[in-house]
Amino acid sequence: MINRTKTLLKLFSIREYALFWIAAVCSNLGVFCLMTGRLWLMQELTDSPAMLGLLAFSNSLPILLLSVWGGVIADRINRINLIIITRTFFCIQALITGLLIALDKIEPWHLILFAILTGVLFALDLPARHSIVANIVPQKNIPDAIVMYSLIFGGSSIIGPAIFPQLIRIIDVAGVFYFVGIAYLATVILLSFMHPLSPIPQDAKVTLMQEFTKGFKYIRNNRLLRDLILLTAVIGILGSSYGTILPALTKNVLQGDVNLYSNLLLIIGVGGLIGTISVGYITDYVDRLIAIKIYICILGLALLLLANGFVLSLVFASALILGFSSSAFGTSTSSYLQILVDDEFRGRLMSIYQLGFGLSAFGGLLIGVIAEFIGIEIAIDIFGILIVVFLLLFHVFGNRSKMNLIDLID
Repeated sequence: MINRTKTLLKLFSIREYALFWIAAVCSNLGVFCLMTGRLWLMQELTDSPAMLGLLAFSNSLPILLLSVWGGVIADRINRINLIIITRTFFCIQALITGLLIALDKIEPWHLILFAILTGVLFALDLPARHSIVANIVPQKNIPDAIVMYSLIFGGSSIIGPAIFPQLIRIIDVAGVFYFVGIAYLATVILLSFMHPLSPIPQDAKVTLMQEFTKGFKYIRNNRLLRDLILLTAVIGILGSSYGTILPALTKNVLQGDVNLYSNLLLIIGVGGLIGTISVGYITDYVDRLIAIKIYICILGLALLLLANGFVLSLVFASALILGFSSSAFGTSTSSYLQILVDDEFRGRLMSIYQLGFGLSAFGGLLIGVIAEFIGIEIAIDIFGILIVVFLLLFHVFGNRSKMNLIDLID
C-alpha cells in the first residue's frame, strides 16, 4: 500500500499533470457548488419535485444531444484551449446568476436557461477533459493518473458540502455563485500555463459526420466497449437520478434544512472518496466485470435503503453506500475505457461514454414527475428495483467477457 501511494504521488512530478489536477480541483469545487446551489434554489423557489426534475432534464439533455459532437471536436482541436473557453463561459454565467439573486430578480426560468447552457458547455468540454489525462502521462501511468483524477470528485464532494451551508450563512446564496465564478477563473488561469496539446492528426477531407460514424463503428466492433457503455447508460438513467430530488427528500420527507442537505451530500462524498480509492485494491483480487456488477447491485440496494430508512442513521448509511458504489462504478468504467481506446478515437469514445450519463436527463425528469404525483419514497424505490432487475438480466444475457487489466493492455 505504501509503494502504491508513493507511485500515485510521483504523478505530481509531471508538470502538465500537476497543473491540470490543481485546475480540476478548482473547477470541481465550482461545479459542485453551482449544481447544488441551483437545485436548492429551485427547491426554495418552487417546492416542486417535478421542477427539480425539469431542471436536471434541462442540464442533461444538451449533453445527450451534443456530447458525441463534442468528442469529435475534442479529437480535432487543441483540447486545453477548448476547456479554457468553456470554463470562461461557466465563470460568466455563475457571476450573472449571483447578480440576479442579489437584485432579487431570479426566477425559475432563469435557472432552467442556465442549466441548458451548462449542459451545452459540459457536452463540449467533458470529452476533452476525460481524454487529456491519457495525453499528459506515460501509458503505464494512465490507470493511476485516472484514479488520482477521480479523487478530485470525491474530495470536492466532501469539501463542497462542508463549505456550502457556511457560504450561504456568511455570503448568502448570491455569494455562493460569486464563489463559483472565482473558482472557474482560477481554473482558467491555471490551464493557461499548460503547454498546448497538438490536435490528433485528421484527414482534412473527412467531415465531422464521417468522424462521428467512425467512432460508432469503432465501438460496434468491440463487445467490451459496448457492454461498458450499456452499463453506463442504464446507471446514468436509474442510478444518478436520486440526486435530483434529494432537496425535496430533505425538506419534505426528512423535515430538514440546507444543513441536513449538505450533510447528506457530505456523506455521499465521503463514500465516493472511499469508492475511488478502493477501486485499484479491489480489482487486484476481484474480476473486473464481477466488481462492476457488485457496484451496481450495491447501488440499487442503497436506493431502497434510502427510500425506506425509518431513522436518520439509516438514511446516512444509505448515503455513504450510494457514494461508494456510484464512485467505484464511474472510476472503474472510465479508466478501462481510456486504456482500451486508441488516442485517435479517445475523445469520441469518452463523449459516447458521457452520453450514457447524459441519459440521466430522462431519469431526472422521470423521477421528479413520479415523486410529484406518487411520492418521493416510492419514486426512489422504483428506481432501486429497476437497477437490480436490470443487473439480473445483464448477468443472464449479457456479455461475459473477462476484464482483467492484463488482458486489456495486452
